[in-house]
Amino acid sequence: MTLGWGVIEGVNVDVEGGYAKLRIYQNFECELGKDKGKSQSQFYRGAIAGIFAHFFGKDVKVEETKCIAKGDPYCEFEIKIS
Repeated sequence: MTLGWGVIEGVNVDVEGGYAKLRIYQNFECELGKDKGKSQSQFYRGAIAGIFAHFFGKDVKVEETKCIAKGDPYCEFEIKIS
């Protein structure tokens, strides 16, 4: 893990379109909840929403579309800026 935060990768960032997709490998929240079978990234979703809302000064919706805790190889987040 990179400083305990996992490895964060920007997959797709479209500033003008108000959309981004991030992947997080080795997400500590989901590594700890691997056997839960459902998304575990409440902290990361909130942190991502807060960072993007602060940066753009707009409302942000963050949805976790893939999750290590559900058996995916990484956690993936879709960010929509309104």
